[in-house]
Parts: sequence; C-alpha cells; structure tokens
Amino acid sequence: REAKGMIEITKKGFLTIPVSTKRHFMECFGVSTGGIYQRLDAVKNPPHPDIDRLLQAIRARESQQIATYMGNILEEVTIAENPKLAEIKIQLIKCGAQGALMTGSGPTIFGLFENGEAAERAKTIIEEKYNGYFIKITKTQNTNHK
Repeated sequence: REAKGMIEITKKGFLTIPVSTKRHFMECFGVSTGGIYQRLDAVKNPPHPDIDRLLQAIRARESQQIATYMGNILEEVTIAENPKLAEIKIQLIKCGAQGALMTGSGPTIFGLFENGEAAERAKTIIEEKYNGYFIKITKTQNTNHK
C-alpha cells in the first residue's frame, strides 16, 4: 500500500521510508509494542531527533545528512531488552551503512547504504552471523514530493 512519502510492506513491523535512491537492509523478530511504550514512560528526557534538520536533508536528498539526523526515541528501551539489535546496527555500520536505525517500537532495523553492492555484502555478512533472521534489500522510491 502506498502513501505519500512512504511504502508499507505487508508483513507486520516492516516499513520503508523512501528518502533517496539508496538501498535499505531490514531484519525482524518480535517485541511487545505496548510494553515498549510503557517502559518509555519511565525514561526521563529521551533523546529526540532533530526533525527539522532531518526533513531538510530528506528534501535535499542528502543521504549522509539523513543518516546523521535520523533517530528513534524508542530505540533506548527496545535495545535495552534486545541487545542483539545494537549488535546488528554496529555490524551494518561496519559493513558500510551511512546510518542504521530501528523503525517504530522495533525490532526492524534498517541500514542506509550508498550503493547496492555494499548492501549485498552487508546482507551476506549478517545472514552468516545471524542465521534465521529475515533480511531484505530494498530500493527506496525516488519521488518528487517536496
């Protein structure tokens, strides 16, 4: 199902936001969304991303700036319960992702790559290290929305 500025992939927990023509890597296992939000309530002053700068980077199609400013206040809570998510984010960066982030309450992780070859290498490495996880390389949609 397509909406302005995003594509929803039909499996639960999968969402790709088309911010450039770059590729994404995705990984998934289950978490309790309600539980994550309950634990977030106990976090004092969670770090908030700079949405204005992120939107500027998206509009300018500056992938490195997008990677710099993307953020998710739910990561702290979800990763505390699922440290493997932090490992996967680190591995994505080591494999050449410009940035890596958890979507929503988790546990889907994506990496923003400059090219498909780097994403393919990351996919191979992650598949070997984390056998049994769902891994998918997708291309973001190049839209002219301003």
